[in-house]
Amino acid sequence: MLCVAQPAAAQAMFPLLGFVNDEQATGPSVVHSSYQGANNAAAASAGHSQQRIQLEPSQLYAGLQAVSLAPASQGADRSAGPNLELLLKEATEAYRAGDYSRALALCQAVSAALPNRADVLLLMGAICYQLKDFQQCIVYNDRCILIDPNLAEAHANLANALQQLGNIDMAIVYYQSALRLKPFFTDAYNNMASALVAKGLIPEAMDCYMQALRVNPRLVDVHNNLGDLWRAQGVLGRAAAQQCYLEALRLDMLYAPAWRGLGDLLRENAELVQVRSLLL
Repeated sequence: MLCVAQPAAAQAMFPLLGFVNDEQATGPSVVHSSYQGANNAAAASAGHSQQRIQLEPSQLYAGLQAVSLAPASQGADRSAGPNLELLLKEATEAYRAGDYSRALALCQAVSAALPNRADVLLLMGAICYQLKDFQQCIVYNDRCILIDPNLAEAHANLANALQQLGNIDMAIVYYQSALRLKPFFTDAYNNMASALVAKGLIPEAMDCYMQALRVNPRLVDVHNNLGDLWRAQGVLGRAAAQQCYLEALRLDMLYAPAWRGLGDLLRENAELVQVRSLLL
């Protein structure tokens, strides 16, 4: 059974806040300009939150499976020879193996010869994210967007780095842009939800999680995250939270965060029952 609370139920609990949709979104339809230009424009209209968000490494979407090694606009770069393609393949393998320093060195060698390869820049940004060099991650993804503005993964990865640096407002702009380019991008929904939580926009965050589950109802971490938000609402959200945790465990019985959330929820329920018995 799908653990998805209806949007109307969440809106009833939070009547002053609406849900994110294309008509309400404040960001541009797709961010085509550089990050610096967009950042300056946003800074002029609103201050940025300084709250830091800790994303799990599994939430970073490197985009390695979503783009070809050579975007069509860079087809002429293949004349550089197969050795560079071999280096890029080795860099990808090193990234997946967690050898990020070696992966970055190999990518830099490729990028020196092919500076406008979007897939290389995308991979370099993902590597820098894992190395916690978030500023450089932004630089590489920004360059990637300038070369290929329609690459949703670059928008989402840039947003992840912005979120790590506490620039929540601009992170949300780039998540929205990624989702306009790729409406079924579940990782972008999941990570944008954490940004919305950081701003206290709980109903909007719930809606992001529910959108991700509509696309793929087997996302264990999303069920768990939604359960955490329902549990935070107190008594009114406990039944929905329990449903979410149980669905996460049905999908993965070894998923520790769901066991922890369910245990905390049952403990809180027991304490509530004990308090009620004392009052009666």
